[in-house]
Amino acid sequence: MPKRCARSRSVCDALCEALTRGTTRVDPIPGVRAMLETLTRDPRFALTVLTGNLERAAHLKLHAAGLAEFFTVVRSAATRRSARRFPRSRASAFACGRA
Repeated sequence: MPKRCARSRSVCDALCEALTRGTTRVDPIPGVRAMLETLTRDPRFALTVLTGNLERAAHLKLHAAGLAEFFTVVRSAATRRSARRFPRSRASAFACGRA
């Protein structure tokens, strides 16, 4: 296993353990759940997460915040698979709302 993969797995395992023990919490910003519920009902929107975080960590955090149900696609710009689909400049534009 490449060193980078082992390090990523270790980080995600530590996050999962901290969430399970309750030593780390993920609280959504007030109003986010209501906004996501509204957007989910609007067929013009497909809710997706594109993160610079590790993909597994993003899933863990979304579940911990109780928001995972709103997102069918979660991708990390850090993974090779996503990096090919979302070049860095385009991903940055999406993240900043300029796309």
